[in-house]
This record gives sequence, C-alpha cells and structure tokens, in this order.
Amino acid sequence: LESAGVQEKGCGALVNLSVVAREDVVQQKGVQAVLEAMAEHVQSKEVLEKGCEALRRLSKKKSGTGHGTVGAVVAAMRTHSESEEVQEKGCRTLWYLFEEVDFAEGVEGAAAIEAVVAV
Repeated sequence: LESAGVQEKGCGALVNLSVVAREDVVQQKGVQAVLEAMAEHVQSKEVLEKGCEALRRLSKKKSGTGHGTVGAVVAAMRTHSESEEVQEKGCRTLWYLFEEVDFAEGVEGAAAIEAVVAV
C-alpha cells in the first residue's frame, strides 16, 4: 500500500502477532512484508522504527544474515541517523541478530558495525 500510516500499523500488528504466532507469521511471509514496507516507505521514520522491531521479533536469534534483514536495518539507520527511535530499534535488532556470532567478516557484518559505530 502507498499509505505509510497503514504500513506502520501493519508492522506494529506483526510485532504483536509475533508474540503468540511467530512461526505462522514467518510462514505467511511476514518478514518479506516488513522488508517491502520498509523499502517502500524509506522516508517514514515510523515505518522504519516499527519495521526494525518487527524484524527483530520475527528473526531467529544468532541468524545474522538472510532475507535482506541486516541491509534493511542498516539502510533505516543511515537514512534516519537523527532519529533516536530508529537508531535504538536498529541497534537492538542488529544486537539480537548477531548475538554471540562472529560477524566481523563479510559485507553485512561490516555494514552493521559501521551503522552502530555511527550512532
């Protein structure tokens, strides 16, 4: 949808649904829906904030990369470097994805490090 407000609410709904039906949301392509909303509404801090939170909730811990999640989070953090909310949700998501994982090598790891250091 073209409405950033609707996409923000949709990402928020997926955050809430992930608490009780995470696997179902993932199987129904919830991660892809969030990534598409974030790509379509890159100028909306609210969509990116909710999108980062949804990606954290829907991703598996220690997964690191996959589905373009890291790239979407890094892009959100770079686009809205002045937004405390986007930076906080982005850092939390990257921390969750890479907890206890050696990710210093590789393009996504380097981009994640750069985004966090810039905060």
